Amino acid sequence: MEQQETGGQRHERRGRRDRVLKSAQVVFGGAAIDCVVLDISSNGARVSFSSPVEVPELLALRLNDGSTYPALRRWVRGTDMGLQFTGPVMASGDEGHLRRAHQAMEALRAARGMGWLEILRAERHFGDEALREAAHALEAAHQQLEAALMPHVVQQAGKGPG
Repeated sequence: MEQQETGGQRHERRGRRDRVLKSAQVVFGGAAIDCVVLDISSNGARVSFSSPVEVPELLALRLNDGSTYPALRRWVRGTDMGLQFTGPVMASGDEGHLRRAHQAMEALRAARGMGWLEILRAERHFGDEALREAAHALEAAHQQLEAALMPHVVQQAGKGPG
């Protein structure tokens, strides 16, 4: 484990970071902010912005090749920010991939709005415990599917209409 001292604070890293200068974007909630990756490893990255920025704790780092890394904001010092990667890198997304991911998310969200769950709840699942359990499992699976699909859709943040 590598140790680094910055501003009087000690930080431990699991791996060595490679120094790079790559343009990228930090993306979250439909927003994309340009940044420069100063160093990167399989576990995280240090990025720099042209001015101090406020971003949420959960975000993604998108490189110019489209590769997207789900990440946590670990620290901020001035215009520099440390990110810890939280999951596998999402493959470089071609426009077809991004369009299909967006279409899948729209269809998934539309299915939620059809009212099937509200009808079942209003009718108390017709007194059928198996139907209640199946509806509950389907609702949980729907939420998991939406969360798993989100990193593919977030790659579109900041891109113009395609």
